[in-house]
Amino acid sequence: MASMSRVQPESELGLKAGGLPKVSAQGFSFFYGKTQALKSLDLAVPEKSLLTIMGPTGSGKTTFLKALNRLNDRVPGISRNGSLLLDGKDVYDSDVDVASLRRRVGMVFA
Repeated sequence: MASMSRVQPESELGLKAGGLPKVSAQGFSFFYGKTQALKSLDLAVPEKSLLTIMGPTGSGKTTFLKALNRLNDRVPGISRNGSLLLDGKDVYDSDVDVASLRRRVGMVFA
């Protein structure tokens, strides 16, 4: 189960004062039924940066990536808490066009 709790100052993130991260999670949790796959994830990724997600099997890496482009939308019994933002907009807002989101957020598995 993934959990990140360290909040980094903007200068450490490479963000300009008042700037928004490209991708951020704020207390984001994800569940498959009663099984919690992500626990209160806090994350800020600046624009034009590289993010590597590493961890053992079952730690939530794929769940996070699938949540970011909403590939889990049709999985029965899922639920989530918190916010998952792309350019300051929650990807789970009701007005988000999922097809457009998926064109912007790609996934590569090797």
